[in-house]
Amino acid sequence: MTVTLSWTSVFTNETETRANFITNLRTRIDEDAADVVTDNQILEFIRSGLRDINFRTGLLPEFCTGTPDGTEYVLLPSDLHNIEEVLYKSSSGAYNSVNISNDVDAYEDEIDNSRPTRYIRSGQRLYLRGYSQVTTGTIIVYGSRLPTYPAASGNYIDLPAPYIELLYLWCLKWYYTRRRNIDEMNLYNTLYITMCNEVKEIIEREYKRGHTFYGTQP
Repeated sequence: MTVTLSWTSVFTNETETRANFITNLRTRIDEDAADVVTDNQILEFIRSGLRDINFRTGLLPEFCTGTPDGTEYVLLPSDLHNIEEVLYKSSSGAYNSVNISNDVDAYEDEIDNSRPTRYIRSGQRLYLRGYSQVTTGTIIVYGSRLPTYPAASGNYIDLPAPYIELLYLWCLKWYYTRRRNIDEMNLYNTLYITMCNEVKEIIEREYKRGHTFYGTQP
């Protein structure tokens, strides 16, 4: 049976729901009822915005874990955007790096190691090389999780509270695009790109493995 790694979520935005967001956005654009933009169109702005924010900033940086079961690969979460680092934590508590590799390097190492030392990603499969039949310890994958789309009105916006403003700027840009107001569109696009760059720098500088943004070390 193949193990699927599971996220350890460290984000706790429980203040702004999808319904709150739409209401607040309509207040900003002074459109309490649908005129230029409908709620369904705003929902598409939210969906596309969450993905764009992820690709531009690296939000949400988290880690997923699982105990290997002796098969040659583990399954990554379907919403994993990119891998930053892979570790193997042995049953004794020692942390060991599992490095990305090509097939040739990985198979050359297979005879000489007693633990996973290299990995190859193929879609959602993470192939472990070195000693892939390990059944103890923990595989830890640090990376970027795609924010979850809030499917219901009561679901929370899946961004850290300080960064929800990014989603407002994205929606405002597309609202004024629909109104064909080029000046306002350019303004909010500039604000959005500027804030994305600032958030990306913050994440790269401060929120790496071992810092609080990732939560407690597994």
